[in-house]
Amino acid sequence: MNLVITGTTRGLGAELKLLAELKYTVFGLNRPQCDLEDLSTLKDLDFTDIDVLILNAGHQLGGKGFFTEHDPTQWNKIINCNLVGNLYLMQRYLQQRDDGTIVIISSAVVSKPVDDCLVYTASKAGLSNAVSNLRLEISKQGKKIRLLEVRPSRTRYSDEDDGSGKKITTYKNAAKSIMYAVQTPAISKLEL
Repeated sequence: MNLVITGTTRGLGAELKLLAELKYTVFGLNRPQCDLEDLSTLKDLDFTDIDVLILNAGHQLGGKGFFTEHDPTQWNKIINCNLVGNLYLMQRYLQQRDDGTIVIISSAVVSKPVDDCLVYTASKAGLSNAVSNLRLEISKQGKKIRLLEVRPSRTRYSDEDDGSGKKITTYKNAAKSIMYAVQTPAISKLEL
């Protein structure tokens, strides 16, 4: 089976790639060749032989901190990467396939807001809502595409308590849970 993962250069994407390679042929989509902020770099992607598409790439660069301190010039970059680029890849996959799995990595902030990443949260909430709408469309089109939304909590390399009181998941544990969900057909939403 063939699997594509976006954003595999570090963090959760790197862990996902390592785990997936144990069972799948894995292709990583990364900048600059495939930049979710620049749709022209994505227009020639061919998903006809891809069984699983994991949309992991995303960022909050320039949008970390209180909203009043955000750099407005960074908002489009965050929204284009986290929302627009992912929507584009989902559309390409659906145009080229009638079956398969799309895994959308949104965030726990969609259902558990935090006080330091408003634009990031808005982009991930938009992505989450798009998944709900897309499920309805797919069911009416008769496609056998499974959409799996994953909402990781704060993730990092270590699970040591950082004193914030916020739930922390290691990249390795999150990747294991995601790969389990990919291999378990009944799961459609996973909050880590």
